[in-house]
Amino acid sequence: MVDTPVVCVLGPRQVGKSTLCHQVASDRHYLTFDDHAILTAAQQDPTGFIQSLPEQVTLDEIQRVPELILAIKAEVDRNRQPGRFLLTGSANLLLLPKVKESLAGRVEILHLHPLAELEKEQNKPAFLEALFSGKLKPRITQAQQELLG
Repeated sequence: MVDTPVVCVLGPRQVGKSTLCHQVASDRHYLTFDDHAILTAAQQDPTGFIQSLPEQVTLDEIQRVPELILAIKAEVDRNRQPGRFLLTGSANLLLLPKVKESLAGRVEILHLHPLAELEKEQNKPAFLEALFSGKLKPRITQAQQELLG
């Protein structure tokens, strides 16, 4: 259950952030800043843009409009509805040059990592199982043996 007004899904490009948000929150209004018209509107009037949004919205590629962070903070302070904003981004928001405000106390950040090749193929990774069962034996080099004494 979401109890914070802002949830931000961060991760590398092409890791599946947008797809995940569409699948998990398909009932929300969705805007992407890959759309030039939406990007321009958000950049020209960040406060007006945020105030015009529906009650629950997904904003995809938020790193493209760092000016929105202050407007989101102000809107959340006005209305702390849990789950109000679902953001996605491929950059750490706090490291963006134009971000002067944080969403501390208002945001839950989730880091999405890429899938391993075995996960993509829906196969069970066997490395740890083999290691713990004793099937894999570590190879110790001469230099490592000398260090171990």
